[in-house]
Amino acid sequence: MLRGVVTSDCWAIGLNRGHSASFKQAGIVGPIPTSDEFVEGVDASFQVSGEGICSFKHAATFMQNYCKEMIVYIRLRSEGVALFEDFERTLIDISSEVPVMVTVECVPSFQSFNGQGIYRPNDIDCYLRTFEKFPIHCLFLTGSDIVNFNKYGLY
Repeated sequence: MLRGVVTSDCWAIGLNRGHSASFKQAGIVGPIPTSDEFVEGVDASFQVSGEGICSFKHAATFMQNYCKEMIVYIRLRSEGVALFEDFERTLIDISSEVPVMVTVECVPSFQSFNGQGIYRPNDIDCYLRTFEKFPIHCLFLTGSDIVNFNKYGLY
């Protein structure tokens, strides 16, 4: 029986699509777990009721049945713009080789973002992040057309 799609399942959908895209990109034919199989396969103690999974590190154990290795990169919270930009460059480099799934905190100002341009949280949201844990949303990125990201002004 299939469950209805809920917002807390975006992590499972992202993992399903990322795994599928990785296989297609590498020319591999093999089993691809469904979103429901991810939800059932990742230990329920790691799934936060109504908010999805608490860390993708916990999905890596389940993924051992389907791939060689699932690597999770974590950007540490800091005030340093240089550290953030270094992490951003790392994501761009990785996405030029393989599909990447990222998580984004849904701070209050993100709710009114219309998708046009680049979203940047306001100062109040940045301040609130130190005291509150906001829900996350998962995004799936591919960068197969990235040759030299400096050329595209993503640096």
